[in-house]
Parts: sequence; structure tokens; C-alpha cells
Amino acid sequence: MAEWAPRGVRSIDLPKAELPVWQAYFANGERAYFGPDDGTLLLRRGPDNDVLMWLHEWHVALLAHDTGKQVLGIIGWISLGLLLSGLYLWWPKPGRWRSHLKVHAQPPARRWATWHRSSGALLLPLLLMATVTGVGMVYGKGFHAVLTAAFGGAAPPTPVLAGTVEKVAWDPVLNQALHALPSARLSRASNDSSGVIRKPLCVIG
Repeated sequence: MAEWAPRGVRSIDLPKAELPVWQAYFANGERAYFGPDDGTLLLRRGPDNDVLMWLHEWHVALLAHDTGKQVLGIIGWISLGLLLSGLYLWWPKPGRWRSHLKVHAQPPARRWATWHRSSGALLLPLLLMATVTGVGMVYGKGFHAVLTAAFGGAAPPTPVLAGTVEKVAWDPVLNQALHALPSARLSRASNDSSGVIRKPLCVIG
């Protein structure tokens, strides 16, 4: 971690049964994999050399990092507005639900209009869920505040930890954590901008 942190590594997953290598996450979205024994670099993946990483970055940020995320957020809000306005325009009067879901074959203009209307109504729950969750991931803090205000509860205060350049004796720290959570295991080590290395535990079972 100390060697690769200056090169942009922000966190490292420890080897596990599903992926028996060290997996490092870079600030620019790249990932690297290291041998479990000697730490030899095995593979480095990024949008430039990996199709799946390219698709992931395109999906979450349009290959444009924070700017792309903001553009996707705007597109999400527009999509949400179109979905809700379409629902308002489609909403039938009492007793006319079946007729509003019927697809007409002729004339062509009516056929396409009824296909659009009926398929949109049937797929609306899925489309709304995908759009709302997508916008929520872009504006996570805002959505969290809205949900807290709507359903109650106070956001837990985030403790501010002062960074230190002193070497941390991790063995006693982890021993205390494992004593408190016997079924837990170390899952990831993270290095934030303050230089503090954090090592979260994952509870098994």
C-alpha cells in the first residue's frame, strides 16, 4: 500500500477464496491485481485496455469522470420528468383501464401510439426504479437527505479523525477488533487523502 499509494492507489482488497489475489483500486478508476505471495503485478485494467472497464466507465460516467456523472444526472432528471408526465397523460378514467392498455393494429399512427402508451405503462415500474436509483447514485447525499426527511431519522455524525504520520501497530488493533467480532475478517485497506490507512472488517455469516 505504501509503495503504490503515491501512484494513485486508494484501496486494496485482500485475497479471498473467490479472488485469490490482491485487488487495488486507483483514483482514476483503474484496477490492478497482485500476486498473493510476493505482490508481483499480474494485471492492470482500465478503460483503455479492458472492454468491461470501458463499458463500466461509459455507463457510470460517459468516459468523462465527474463531468460525465453530472451529465448523466441531468439526463436522469429529464428522463424522470418524461416518465412522470407520460404517466399523467396516460392515466385513464375509472373503468377505462383495459381500453388504455389495448394495442390497435390500424391505422399505423394509432398503432405506434398505442404501442408506446401501453408498453410505457407496463414497463413504468421498472423504468422508474432504474431512473430513480441511477439519479440517486449521482446525487447520493441529496437523496439521503430527502429520504431522511421523508421517513425520519437523523444522519449519524461522521467522526473526523486526525491523520498521523506515526506508524500504526496494526496487530493489537486487529486483535481487539477480532476479539469484539470473532466471525469478522480483514477485507480491505484504504488510503484517503489525509494519508490515514483504514482497514475495514467484513463480518462473515
